[in-house]
Amino acid sequence: MQATRTDTVRARISPELKNSVEGIFSSLGMNSSQAIVLFFKQVELHNGLPFDVTLPPKKIPNMATMSDEEVDAALQAGIDEIDAGKCVPLNRAYAGFRRRHAKWATMASK
Repeated sequence: MQATRTDTVRARISPELKNSVEGIFSSLGMNSSQAIVLFFKQVELHNGLPFDVTLPPKKIPNMATMSDEEVDAALQAGIDEIDAGKCVPLNRAYAGFRRRHAKWATMASK
């Protein structure tokens, strides 16, 4: 049986980011190499990035300071995103939130 050939990818990443992300990978049962292969496979399958790359909104909406028209426009924008399929199922969003904030939950329980 012939060995599978591999190539090397190198990237410079801050130690804090690397440690934080490796902890997440570990909780998912994978290491950095497996996660990178997964990302590359998804790029290949999508023929591009497997997620939208956008800047966060300049101003986070605050309903307490918005006019009725602004609230209506913000709600309609959300409905339009749902209709366009630009949403994540609640169970997946919740699981992602729990993963990202697990360290805060353990700190709060101490």
